[in-house]
Amino acid sequence: MNRWSAFILVIIFFPVLIQAQEKWTLEQCIQHAVENNLAIKQSDIQVQSNQYNYEAAKASRIPSLNANTFFYESFGRQIDPTTNSFNSQSFGNQSYNLNSRVTIFNFNKINNSIKQSKLNLLASEADKEQNIRDIALQVAQAYLIVLIAKENLQVAEKSLEQTNEQLKVTDLLIDAGSKNRNSRLEIVAQQAKNESQVISAQNDIAIGLLNLKQTINIDPGLNIDIVIPSVPVPMENPDSLDYETLVASAFKTQPQFESFDSKIHSALLGEKTAKSQGLPSITMQGSASTTYSTLSRQITGTELQRQQIPGAQLNNEAVNFSFLNPVVTTGKNPYFTQLNQNLGFGLGIGIDIPIFNGLQVKTNVQQARLNKENIQLQSNQARQQLRSDVLKSLTDARAARLNMYSAQKAFEAQSGAYSDTKKRYEIGTANSFELITSKNNLDTVERDLIISRYDYTFKMKVLDYYAGKQISFN
Repeated sequence: MNRWSAFILVIIFFPVLIQAQEKWTLEQCIQHAVENNLAIKQSDIQVQSNQYNYEAAKASRIPSLNANTFFYESFGRQIDPTTNSFNSQSFGNQSYNLNSRVTIFNFNKINNSIKQSKLNLLASEADKEQNIRDIALQVAQAYLIVLIAKENLQVAEKSLEQTNEQLKVTDLLIDAGSKNRNSRLEIVAQQAKNESQVISAQNDIAIGLLNLKQTINIDPGLNIDIVIPSVPVPMENPDSLDYETLVASAFKTQPQFESFDSKIHSALLGEKTAKSQGLPSITMQGSASTTYSTLSRQITGTELQRQQIPGAQLNNEAVNFSFLNPVVTTGKNPYFTQLNQNLGFGLGIGIDIPIFNGLQVKTNVQQARLNKENIQLQSNQARQQLRSDVLKSLTDARAARLNMYSAQKAFEAQSGAYSDTKKRYEIGTANSFELITSKNNLDTVERDLIISRYDYTFKMKVLDYYAGKQISFN
């Protein structure tokens, strides 16, 4: 397949492919990115983990309750737990135990742990919100890159159309004898160059869409396109924006600083919690227990039996004496009867006094203090970086605005120059080289104008980002 055939196929089928694609707005792209971005999903997991930790911390106020049971077989001389006596025969035994424990006082360790867990939860939620805002800005940038590529495609197609029209005019002028054959060859060369620019612009769109798909985390093979919104040039003049006001707004609206505040307070409570580990604590506990033994017996009945006393004498004469002796009969003591008979309860209160634990408490306090200082340094660093980023963004926006106006003037001037050259070419006072050069210059300044407009728009969106505004082209 030659170059002309390939180009014709692209021109024919490219619009059809575009029409078959699913159209995505910027809002849809941002929403999909937020729902499927891996970093945000990790943030979700962290939020859920901190939520569980917070619930567990609150539950530490509730008394604990644990139960256990043991069954074992004894051999040899062992103590029967139901009678507390030694037995030399084998027997089975089962015990049940129920224990409860509650902390009454521990120098606010539990309360501080609950507050710390709550702050950690708030910090993770703020981190997630910061990720969402960052992803939205990244999606907007990728979206704008596709828009620029589409604008460049329109410029390239328009240039090709103008070159084709100019070739027709040149052919008429050649037929009329006003131009020589060499003029046509130069236009044909320009036509080939314009065709290459169209293909290059289409390729830029494909690459831009691939980058957008990766940013919003969808299958690269999915055939999508973007909705071309009306992107007005921002009316707000960045020269009128005050740097300190913008920085103050960023400190208030950027969730990362809310996260740092929560982390710093959490670290302070962590230090207090670590210190309380070396202080006494008062606890109360209660228990209930019962046991069962295979040796346990119960009385099943009694019977009076007469018993003779042999060898008894009265006045040196043998006599017969007897008395009624009660005889007890026993049987196996039932399982649940034993559990009820052996049921016992206990209640106590105690105090734990840490004396020496291998410097564990001291180490924990030092680690908590270092963690607090580290988070404070991270917060200060982030604040310094934000001030630098805001200043750079404000400076870039001001420069982009001037660059856009300069590009607009260059485009207007070059448009007039090309129109003049085109007229002179048609009346024979300008050659094809001058016409092609003027046309290429016009294409260049038009592309520069497109890029400068979108560049200025994006840089103003960055300022909106620091001001806490939603990223949108509406």
